[in-house]
Amino acid sequence: MKIRLVGVKDIDKESQNSMQVMAAAGGLSHWRGGSGLATDFYDYREDKDNEKFLTKIEESKHTSVLEHRLYTFALDNYSVLIEQLLISFRIGTAFTVKSRRYVNHNNTGFYVPSFDYLSNGKEIKDEYKNHVDFLFKKYSELQEKNVPLEDARFVLPYSFHSHMFFTANVRELQWIITYCLTGEVSLIPEVREFGEKLKDIVLQLCPFLKNYFDNLKVGYVDETSFLDKYIPNKIETIDKVNELGTLSDEGKVNNGDAIDYSVIRAHLMGKYGIGSRQAYDIYLKLNDEEKEKIIETVIKTSSSRELEQIVISFEGSMSLASFTHLTRQRLQGLLYPNFQNIDIIDNFIIPRTVIKNNCLDSYNDLFNKNIELYRQFQSEGVNNIDLSYLNLSGNKIPFCTTINLRELVWILRLRECNNAQWEIREFAHELHNIVASKSIFMKKYIGPSCNILGYCPEMHGCGKVKKLGE
Repeated sequence: MKIRLVGVKDIDKESQNSMQVMAAAGGLSHWRGGSGLATDFYDYREDKDNEKFLTKIEESKHTSVLEHRLYTFALDNYSVLIEQLLISFRIGTAFTVKSRRYVNHNNTGFYVPSFDYLSNGKEIKDEYKNHVDFLFKKYSELQEKNVPLEDARFVLPYSFHSHMFFTANVRELQWIITYCLTGEVSLIPEVREFGEKLKDIVLQLCPFLKNYFDNLKVGYVDETSFLDKYIPNKIETIDKVNELGTLSDEGKVNNGDAIDYSVIRAHLMGKYGIGSRQAYDIYLKLNDEEKEKIIETVIKTSSSRELEQIVISFEGSMSLASFTHLTRQRLQGLLYPNFQNIDIIDNFIIPRTVIKNNCLDSYNDLFNKNIELYRQFQSEGVNNIDLSYLNLSGNKIPFCTTINLRELVWILRLRECNNAQWEIREFAHELHNIVASKSIFMKKYIGPSCNILGYCPEMHGCGKVKKLGE
């Protein structure tokens, strides 16, 4: 695993500049001297002990000032298990990963656990490496039989290496490192290694965090393990998207227009400062044309804050390969189990192209062979952490999430596009149906970008409609 800070030539000079910016921000709100101008206070901090000052700010836990500095890292030769962890941090971050839909990963390499806690660890390691080599060979064979890369990748194990640029502000870096060293994922050696390497770089930039990290209690204790006895041996699979709970429509409107009512109520309250009771009375007086005009106006407004007042919760499952597309979406409360806590090896997806290209038997044989080795390793004492690297990209993971309507509209624009990956597109269609079932007018304004905009904004369109400027 390699982590390199990029975009910074002189790390000592950058550290001083960075701390001056954060210290200036940290002292501005309580500064009583001089003109009180932000620019003056930045100059004032130039020759001060900013490290000491920021140490005090960090100890006070008023650390929003740390968000004023961003850093970018190049990551190489880490497993996609690490990638899935990182992209779940969606506030104050940016990620660009090497595509598995369009880029061949034949020679990418893979992570190998030590297995040193087993008496036959060397034999287990050799068998593991031979098996992963076999999976990569099958990955190549599927491509040779015209299975697209985006579907052939389903047979890649979650140990294969990836590459990424990732950017985060200092406050989020502090949280990411803390989670890697103290959260449940810290039980995974590769995650701990990543956390330690990232910490070493961040401390060069932000030495004022030394006390924080020195006092960090590294390690994880499961405080809710008492729940284990209640969990059945067989976990039910989730085969479709299910809504969890109902919208807070107060029972005042039919479920068929619950979303319309919620959007219009929010618009009335936000525009006129009236309460929900008055907004409801007005809603009953509106005709259909007026209701649709309000919703159209909200949709076309750049802020569309009214849509953020409506949230929808749902559960589902999808392949690990496609789950990254959902995880990348910001502004959602996404929950999914850590890989060492679940056994998903028996549940996998079969792409249509595998059937179309007469590869179904070999595809199923591959997954069954993987299941067989997984169970063998399990019986020989391989722990759940190392077993998780045998999960294939086609194995399905359960999840639940809560998303506000504004973010959901954006997701549908991207993911219902004909160019979207097919599994995430089918998932988006199911979300579309949930929203449509609760609206009369709002459902006219959801769907792929071409339906909403009237033109295709994609670089490589599907040809359904003209692109902008054509």
